[in-house]
Formats: sequence, C-alpha cells, structure tokens
Amino acid sequence: MDTSFRPREPYRSKAQIVTQSVAIDTLTANATTTIHIPTPARRAFVLSATIHQGTVAADSDGAINATLKRWDDSAGSGVSMSSAYNMEAATARRAERLTMLGGSSRVKAKEDTLYLDVVNDSAAINTQPANAFVVVELALLD
Repeated sequence: MDTSFRPREPYRSKAQIVTQSVAIDTLTANATTTIHIPTPARRAFVLSATIHQGTVAADSDGAINATLKRWDDSAGSGVSMSSAYNMEAATARRAERLTMLGGSSRVKAKEDTLYLDVVNDSAAINTQPANAFVVVELALLD
C-alpha cells in the first residue's frame, strides 16, 4: 500500500473542533431572515464562518447582506460576530469566508446561541439562493 500521501493533522490543539452547517432557504424581501445555527451548549470560540451558494442570490434594486451573530443570553441581546457579507458578490459553488470581528465577540458562552441574519432592503428578490449553506467552525473551550 502506497503511504506517500498522508493528510496533515488538521489542528494541533487540545480544543475539540466542531463544524455546524445549516441550509439557507428562501429569503424574505424587504425583511430580515434569521437562520438559527445549532451549537453545543458549551463555551466555544468561533474560528470561522463560510457561506456556500450553488445559485448566488441576486437583487436588482437592493442588497442582500448576511451577518453572523451570537445571542448573548446574559445580556439578552444580539452581538455581531462578523462584518456584513454581500451575498450577491459571491461566486457560485465556492466557500466564501465571512470577515470575523475580533475580541470577545467570537466567544460563545454555553447558554449563547448562534444565528445568521440575512437582511434585504428591496421590494423583491430576483434570484433566491439555491443549495446554500452557512458553515461555522468552533473550538470548544471546556
């Protein structure tokens, strides 16, 4: 057996890495569509988030922007974890990485939840995203 090809170890840390993905279904025009992302009820650090679209969303008279957020249970409010991402600027069938914010915004307490807010500001969405997903990679901290 040829052993010349061996995959590298993905991450040299004691933290367990968890990847969660959720489908992005039909978006609502002139509204915010919230997509909840299931995560373990454990403290975690969000390493990255990507959006994948088989068919890229399009809107001729408005914008479609997605932001990864964390519901801070102790404060009772949402906290942005990424910059707004223009879903219309994507390339089909490519994993597009969201620009993560720094600091404590990326740390999820065990009671917190993650979600993607997709905001549209027009009368109608011309092309809905198809075969679309948000993928979040977390490092469990305890």
